[in-house]
Amino acid sequence: MFDLNASEWQTMDGGYRRPYDASEIIRSLQVSVQPKQDFWDEVWNNLYHQHDVGVASYAVMPWLLKIYKEKNWVDYQLPNYAFAVEQARLMGHNPTLPNLWAKEYQESIEGINDYCLRKRLECNDANFKKAVVLLTATLVGATGIAELVDFVSIGDEQRALELYAA
Repeated sequence: MFDLNASEWQTMDGGYRRPYDASEIIRSLQVSVQPKQDFWDEVWNNLYHQHDVGVASYAVMPWLLKIYKEKNWVDYQLPNYAFAVEQARLMGHNPTLPNLWAKEYQESIEGINDYCLRKRLECNDANFKKAVVLLTATLVGATGIAELVDFVSIGDEQRALELYAA
């Protein structure tokens, strides 16, 4: 895991392709009692932008998994962010994973998926379940299924099935 005190955080790009020190928001999450919306607003505003991600977007993944597991948290933002970053990474126009920690990134994104699959029984939130399906489909290489599921809004599933049947 990338040391939060490492100077490299200051040079890693975020979603806008400019340096963004994500170690600061990870530190704020470490001391939080629960994952707050302002934390996730900061993540989405700086580490992901319209399918653009940077190296910092990848570097936070092991930390997110570690903190969520330690605190036993469940919310849709974790699998949703992991899905969005992985989908963006696979698009080919974003930075490649640095070889030095590509394996750790892959293990953490799969770990997030495993963690969320186990937590699905504790969480009845439709957004959480949809995000877990999106992440799982992406990780098994079913990106078309992920795109289809992402296209259907929560609550419109029955309407989508009716359109499909017609």
